[in-house]
Amino acid sequence: MVELVDTGDLKSPEACRLVPVQVRLSPLVIYVVVVVLKKILALIIVSAVMIVLLRLYRSKVGPELHLNHAIAASDVIAVVGGVEIKARDLQFEVDLQLRDAGVEDVPELQQEVLSELLERRILYEHLKRDARVQFSEEKCRRQAEALIMSDPVFYTSAPRQEGIRRKLCEQAAIRRYSEKHVFANISVAEQELEDFFNRNRERYLRPAAVSFRQIVLPQERQAKRIRALVTAENFSSYARQHSIAPEAENGGLLGPLTKNELPQVFHVLFKMRAQRITKVLKSPYGFHIILLLRKHPAGSGSLADFRAEVEQAVRAQKQRAEYRKWLEVAMHSVSFSLPRR
Repeated sequence: MVELVDTGDLKSPEACRLVPVQVRLSPLVIYVVVVVLKKILALIIVSAVMIVLLRLYRSKVGPELHLNHAIAASDVIAVVGGVEIKARDLQFEVDLQLRDAGVEDVPELQQEVLSELLERRILYEHLKRDARVQFSEEKCRRQAEALIMSDPVFYTSAPRQEGIRRKLCEQAAIRRYSEKHVFANISVAEQELEDFFNRNRERYLRPAAVSFRQIVLPQERQAKRIRALVTAENFSSYARQHSIAPEAENGGLLGPLTKNELPQVFHVLFKMRAQRITKVLKSPYGFHIILLLRKHPAGSGSLADFRAEVEQAVRAQKQRAEYRKWLEVAMHSVSFSLPRR
């Protein structure tokens, strides 16, 4: 970096000489910059994927995907695999979305629902043509009926029962197909878990936590009497003899537990010093006497702490990639058009 130094004489060659200046950035600043750059890169990648999908749609139907709001309910708005989609079908899907979400209609919603409807119909028509699939409309409808029976009040109160059955049938078929033929071979290696965790450490921070022993008693008078007798040394013995809590057999040992995992009255533990004993604390479970064993400071967790979450994230990432590939193949194999008006 350079700095302009004013010598006071604008006519002098030295008036605006460049002087090197050393700038030292703290590790915290560098960390924040890296995190921000990662998020920007992720947004760029997502945007690129959406552009690719949009171009695929446009390669099939032309540059216009929006609808003319003046069209009649019986008008055909799209043809997928030789099957017509009418304006009333789209309005039905929009109405379902509004009913499920409990929100008012918005201009953008119709476009979103149209894209979802076209995508679902394309995938559905594609899987019906797959030689590996023994597809049966009757079996699909029976599965839709089973879903309806799982929540009859919700589904039977919806308009156009036939539309509900068709949508559930298509969704169930797509879900089964993707699980068996799209996602079935996805595996997650240990190195992939480590790489993902190291790239996303800021997402896996361990909150502050405490480990402690507790004695839980049903009556306050009894709790106060035992509180006067217990010490850090004999606490586990008293817990085994008198506590009514399930962990009594382990000397009342619990933790590490975070604030979110503890009742409000237990938050006092985060302000105490280790090996100190609380006064009698009341909760809906009884009267508690607590010995604080250790405070675990907040910080970066290890892969072992978050293995299940990391594996789920990596698997979901791979599933999204495979799903996009499947959708691209389907869009090139199923005839798809929007009639011009």
